[in-house]
Amino acid sequence: MELGVCRWRPDDSDQAVELLLAQGVDIIEAPPAFVLDFDDAGVQANSQRLTAAGIRINVCHGPFAHDDDISVLDSGARAAALERQVLALRRVALTGAHCMVVHPSGPVCVSEVAARYDHLRRGLDVMLKTAEQTGVKLA
Repeated sequence: MELGVCRWRPDDSDQAVELLLAQGVDIIEAPPAFVLDFDDAGVQANSQRLTAAGIRINVCHGPFAHDDDISVLDSGARAAALERQVLALRRVALTGAHCMVVHPSGPVCVSEVAARYDHLRRGLDVMLKTAEQTGVKLA
């Protein structure tokens, strides 16, 4: 078994499959773009393309850019980030992957830790409900 972490863009899907096959990869951790740069039908089509080629999506990496941080202090930015995380999680379920990797986007000021931890916990509670509904685990 060969594991690959792949870059996936709408304009190079066929090339990505060819490169993975050429390297003997048969299982991947899909990047956030795999589930966020396509609509539901596109995610399913790309997943089926990989499956047909003998490549399994084991894990998807959730979005982790600054704009995807569910612990930020700004409530509007936090709500948008949570919406994006939940969307990614729902689409991960369409790939057949068993889990979505989540982690913070970067360091925070010591004075913000308590508030951000509270926001993080609340956001993860929402994500956990979606994870339970979809059967995808959070890692």
